[in-house]
Amino acid sequence: MRPEKIEAVIFDLGGVLIGIDLEQLQKEPETKDWARLIPEMRRQPETVLLNRGKMLPDEFYQVMRGRFSLSGSFEDFRRAWCGIFTPRPQMEDLVRRLAGRVPLGLLSDTEPMHWDYLRRQYGFLELFQKPVLSFKAGAVKPVPNMYQLAAESVGVPAERCFYVDDLPENVEGARRAGMRAEVFESAEQIQTVLKDAGIE
Repeated sequence: MRPEKIEAVIFDLGGVLIGIDLEQLQKEPETKDWARLIPEMRRQPETVLLNRGKMLPDEFYQVMRGRFSLSGSFEDFRRAWCGIFTPRPQMEDLVRRLAGRVPLGLLSDTEPMHWDYLRRQYGFLELFQKPVLSFKAGAVKPVPNMYQLAAESVGVPAERCFYVDDLPENVEGARRAGMRAEVFESAEQIQTVLKDAGIE
């Protein structure tokens, strides 16, 4: 049985369109002291609550402040918390080439601080007209409803959507939802997949 024709492309955000580099916190004087703490904070259970929109950023900071004996201000924390991202010019170029040719979707487990920062730093994210964000949806991947929302956001049945994520469990969730999906390895890899599908 031949696979459905790909009619829409849906991207994960961090780790796919935007790089994540925790080590770069050590490179900036204002975030160097946070380099050990931010990775630990990202592993705390409250991070899931933050991503699901069940905890506000200032509440999250207060919990982390007590747990890790933080002396910095909320603004210091937010600067470090958002200082992990790096540009991926090839992925930005790919999105810009696809825009207007095929419906584009964004499906991301994220929270308000990261989303606000990334929107300001990376203007091409405005090309995603109806991003599906976990903190607004109240759920995180690989919950099935997240993929359904993503398909609805591009107006294309899940079976005709292509999804790319850097986490295998999220890719498997997309496949269970009927999407064609691949684990992100490189911009060249995704371009090849889309070219083979007659899109890129």
